[in-house]
Amino acid sequence: MPVHHLFGRAGAEWLARAGLHGTYRLRVDSLPRLIAFLSEEIAAVEKQTCRLLCDEPGYRAVQAIAGTALSGPFEA
Repeated sequence: MPVHHLFGRAGAEWLARAGLHGTYRLRVDSLPRLIAFLSEEIAAVEKQTCRLLCDEPGYRAVQAIAGTALSGPFEA
């Protein structure tokens, strides 16, 4: 399965069926929860950053550089 598919529903189902045991199963089961938690934290920081800086020309200029723009729903 391509790596990018691991983050969707099919990937979650595939990982659930993977024949992992012990520590490996614990790790694979915990990582999606960790990713979800960190994604929420990143979104909160992006939202606050946008509130503070979205009207600043310098911030907007940096955001125009490929790979630096906000990644969540709080893009201005």
